[in-house]
Amino acid sequence: MHSKNRTYSAKLLLFGEYGLLYNSMGLAVPYPRFSGQFSYEAKSSQQQKSSQESLWKLFQYLQNNSQAFINTKLFEQDLKNGLWFQSSIPQKYGLGSSGALVAAIYDQYVRSDLKQTDYKLIKSQLADIESFFHGKSSGIDPLVSYSQKPFLVNKEIVEPVDIHSQQQESPISVFLIDTGMPGSTQVQMDYFMHRCQDKDFLTKIRERFIPGVNSSIRAYLKGMAFDLFLMLDDMVRFQLEYFEPMIPSTFVKLIKLGLDSGEHFIKLCGSGGGGYLLGFTHDINRTREVLRRENIEIIPLVGK
Repeated sequence: MHSKNRTYSAKLLLFGEYGLLYNSMGLAVPYPRFSGQFSYEAKSSQQQKSSQESLWKLFQYLQNNSQAFINTKLFEQDLKNGLWFQSSIPQKYGLGSSGALVAAIYDQYVRSDLKQTDYKLIKSQLADIESFFHGKSSGIDPLVSYSQKPFLVNKEIVEPVDIHSQQQESPISVFLIDTGMPGSTQVQMDYFMHRCQDKDFLTKIRERFIPGVNSSIRAYLKGMAFDLFLMLDDMVRFQLEYFEPMIPSTFVKLIKLGLDSGEHFIKLCGSGGGGYLLGFTHDINRTREVLRRENIEIIPLVGK
């Protein structure tokens, strides 16, 4: 029986939603306000029951798909001893609830003789496990939870970045808006992949959306607020036009308000459909006042 009591935090994908599936860059950071950890404590709660059922299904998936880098025998033994994942991470909110669980599985059950140190290989193995939940995974959510570091990811590079030092003098603030409703990653993902069967739509993703994502990340990491907000303006307009079913309809007016004023920019946080929306502003006090009726949460110097 494993006795480790390590916690695995939620994550925020600042940039890269959907683009990562077509090799855009991605930038993700830990979000320690929410986290999860393994437990054997019997609580007779619905969360415990659901977690144990999900873990048994994941165990069967790992066995059937020959994920040789996971010690499934030890995993099965711990499940029989009452293992479950106790988590405060809201599900279907774009915060990587499944990623934290996958990070915990990998951290505690990866075979020691097959444990990787190369982040790109670790990300690949984590993606293999998380595919159980979403059908296709970039692996970045569990990588951030596993490493507890901000990560810059693209096709060739998977590396931790020091966002805190790069953002100290920057007038860029990040905030979350709670839509008050859960989203479904699988439903949104299926919709997006179906749209990508349209060549014109896929061309727009590759020629407009992905370059905008990559430019936004570069500007953000350099603290270049003016350039970032130019990119965000285009990205948000693109999402309103082409990702409309992924945006809760009651928040479209709020998103357009930010575009019209140029004071803040609100986009999807993760796959969308509900959960959180992610905002960027150069005047957080003004934004807090304008959005005072919304349940917004300021993210202080993400990545510190």
